[in-house]
Amino acid sequence: MASTKKGKYVRSYRDDINHTIVHIFKYRDHEYEVIDSGWKGGQQPMYAQHKAEQDHIDELIKKEHKWATNKKENSQIGLDLFFNYIDD
Repeated sequence: MASTKKGKYVRSYRDDINHTIVHIFKYRDHEYEVIDSGWKGGQQPMYAQHKAEQDHIDELIKKEHKWATNKKENSQIGLDLFFNYIDD
């Protein structure tokens, strides 16, 4: 499910190596970049770059939430299982 939030423009800079303009946006407290290659082409359209980056951020946030809600176990449990396995 795609979020209805939009990326907020942060700043732009010129990539002197590739001679392109890079725009930085902030989406759900994560920054991402899109490349404006102008008439030269060679990149995905900017709307596709936005969608791909925002989908990636949505997936990261989903994983972060999943990790945060998982039960944390003491590392001693894993060590005990490992040493019991070796001893057998």
